[in-house]
Amino acid sequence: MKVEDIEKNIREFMKIHGIEGFLILYFSNYLMELILSEVKSKIPKAEVSEDPSIIFFYKDGEIQTLSGIHSYEKEIYKECRKRAGEIVRELKKEKQFEDLFRGNIAKLDDPALEKIFEKKLHEILEKWREGSQ
Repeated sequence: MKVEDIEKNIREFMKIHGIEGFLILYFSNYLMELILSEVKSKIPKAEVSEDPSIIFFYKDGEIQTLSGIHSYEKEIYKECRKRAGEIVRELKKEKQFEDLFRGNIAKLDDPALEKIFEKKLHEILEKWREGSQ
């Protein structure tokens, strides 16, 4: 896929779903990748390098069927999407992100805003971690 096609797809998506929809999608995928990375880190490297999909083969020590694997992935992604919505709602509360939520995408390249974002995301993740203990 060409860069132009990707940019066009993003613009069309944002016309329909807005910046909030885009950020929810972005954070849903981001959280899913974090989870997959964490799960993969628990599996012996040799097994993962031979077949990275091995992380979905087992749940609670039991081997999964293909439909079970698909269901498990959907379950994880559903939770990621819910949490992504929480992240976006928290970011909307921050004055520094007002321009971004008004559609000023150029703000995504602002290094100062990126530092504020990283700090806020860390706070949110820590809050979740503390709540799970």
